[in-house]
This record gives sequence, C-alpha cells and structure tokens, in this order.
Amino acid sequence: MSETINSNSYIDAHCHLADSSLAPDLERILKDSIARGIGEWIQGGIGPSDWLRQKEIKTLWKERIHLAFGLHPWWISESENSAVETGFQELTKTLAEAEWLGEVGLDYLPKFLHRKKVQQDYFQKQLEINLELNKPLILHVVHAHEDAIQTLKHYANSWKGIVHAFSESQRVAEKYIDLGFLISVGGACTRKGFTKLKEAIRFIPGEKLVIETDSPSQRIEPGQLLEIADEVAKMRGESRETVLERSKANLKEVISV
Repeated sequence: MSETINSNSYIDAHCHLADSSLAPDLERILKDSIARGIGEWIQGGIGPSDWLRQKEIKTLWKERIHLAFGLHPWWISESENSAVETGFQELTKTLAEAEWLGEVGLDYLPKFLHRKKVQQDYFQKQLEINLELNKPLILHVVHAHEDAIQTLKHYANSWKGIVHAFSESQRVAEKYIDLGFLISVGGACTRKGFTKLKEAIRFIPGEKLVIETDSPSQRIEPGQLLEIADEVAKMRGESRETVLERSKANLKEVISV
C-alpha cells in the first residue's frame, strides 16, 4: 500500500489522519493525495488514543507518515486532571517513538479559559521533557501568543518546528521566527477575512514558510494542499511549484535534524 515516495512528492505540514471521521475513507483520501502530488503527511497529536491510531496508520503507509505525539491544549482542557497526568506520564514513555512533539501550546478561546492554568502547566512540562529528546515542536496557539512566546523564551533553548495554523500578523510571525520556528499557513488564507494573515504571508521569508491542510478541519483533505499553495503563491507573486518545493525543503531540513 505504501510504495516508494516519488522524489517530486510534496508534504502536508500538518494534518490529522488519525481523526475518526476520516477512518471509513482514509485509503481513498490518501491515494487521492498521492495522485495530486502530496505524498507525505506530518501528523498532529491529540492524546494517547490518537497516538495509538497514528501508529496503526503508519504500519500501512510507512515512511509517508510522520508521527507527532503531544497533549493538545483542547484535550487538556476537556480532560480530568487525573487523565491529563496519566497522559503526560504515557507521553514521557512514548515520545521517543515519534518524530515530532505536538500539538502543544495554549488556547485561550473562552470555552477553554477555565483550564488556562492547567494548559500552562502541561505546556511547560511537555517542553521540559523535550529538552533532552529535542524533537521539533508543533505549536497550537490561539489568543495566547505572548504567553506562549514568553514560555518558550524561558527555556533559552534552540527550538525548531512549526507554528501550526498561523493566522496572526507579521510582527507575531517574526517573534516565532526569531525563536527558530517555521510559520505554517493553512486553509484560512483561502477564506474571507484573515487580513493580518494575508498581509503577513507576503512578507514572511520564504525559507521560514510552510503550508498545511489541517485535514479534516473545514472538511479539507490533504490533496487540497494544492489550492492552499495557489493562494499563497498569488499573495507572494510566486508559482505554485515554488511554494510547494520550498515548503517541502523547509520541512525536510527540520525532519532531518
């Protein structure tokens, strides 16, 4: 099922192939993605059951799947304290099996604010266990960029990874870039609004920009990375191929470290 990856194949910087909504149609979805030229998929971790499903998918799709294990701030906010601590202990034992640590971060949407302190505590704990393993990070940050940036700065570490689903200004992007991160842009750039993001896309250095689908969010499939590349290319005055090739090269540089 997982034939050798074509050297011209592109990478979806972030998606959730372990999401249960994709399970009935996953083989078709991934074959369509490969047919469109997107043949590798970097995952986003949610919690222990998600990590297990990722590993199952990888047995079928081999090197095309890049595993990411982490405690997502939504999962932390929606789980009991005992479950969060159990999940964290499991992460300490299994993170070595993954290529990436993530999704980790902070989400201050109103429905998650009641768990703000717990989110902060486990964001720090996950960063601390990674100081030795040094996995690239997948950051999920919503309405909490200053807190996230200050937390990352506290460790004075040479961070690497992506800021997933970025939708903020050029100024915020530059702060993450200064810390060592790539800026990952997804379907938001194809929708109305998101003025700050669209302005930022024009000026983010090409060697710091990658693209993602966040599938199945917004009912997007990995193969639709091409449409996202088209929009980014228009904003930057570049070709679709330039955007895709550079995103792939930027991600390969992180993966290979």
